[in-house]
Amino acid sequence: PQKLEGVNVFDLYVSPIDRQRMMEGLRTYGNLNNIECELKAYRGQPFWAQFSSTLIQLESEKAIFSAISDISERKLKEHMLKEQASTDPLTGVLNRRAYLELSAALHREGGPTTVLAMLDLDHFKKLNDSYGHAAGDEVLKGFARLVSGVLREKDLFGRIGGEEFSIALVDVSLEQAQVILDRIRHELDNTRFPNKDEQISVTTSIGATAWIQNEPILEALERADQALYKAKHKGRNRIVMDNSKA
Repeated sequence: PQKLEGVNVFDLYVSPIDRQRMMEGLRTYGNLNNIECELKAYRGQPFWAQFSSTLIQLESEKAIFSAISDISERKLKEHMLKEQASTDPLTGVLNRRAYLELSAALHREGGPTTVLAMLDLDHFKKLNDSYGHAAGDEVLKGFARLVSGVLREKDLFGRIGGEEFSIALVDVSLEQAQVILDRIRHELDNTRFPNKDEQISVTTSIGATAWIQNEPILEALERADQALYKAKHKGRNRIVMDNSKA
């Protein structure tokens, strides 16, 4: 259990917003039940807590009586479950469902221009047949790390299925998006993935399109997928930008 005796209640809260929320609730209702927020323990280390508080009268002054439970372990499990539900277990990037939902939510907010891209590893079946599925998995993981290292924090990256991935590039023009995507393509072209005594090389074909306002994500992804098909048809290891909605 956390030792909290003798600590000023105003010093317990990690976030001043939570502290203000608690004080306003007590002033309005006189008590609060099962509030969850981060508190600080005796030596200042943060932990997740669930607490109930009541405003009481002690002789000539008011005081706050609180019952606090440490729920850090439960919060950690919740976080792990949430991460497992939204993450592709092999590569660690967003899975298809989470990627589509987060991208659509971002788009509904009416924010900046978004460019959607579809990426496919070239001749991946042949790679699996030649080196084995374990080697193929390592290539997929390495590719995911490479792309994640190029993207900005506000971009979204997900595995759609197999060797197909998608990127939502936020607040960019098609020209700016092409620069980012070409950096990914170029870095992959110059990367070798170790496999026993061999080095595996792989390339990617990319199709991208502007995602217009009020357009369902699957329609925009279909357009990006058609651009990807054209990149494959033109010889692979290249980018095709769809300008039809620019």
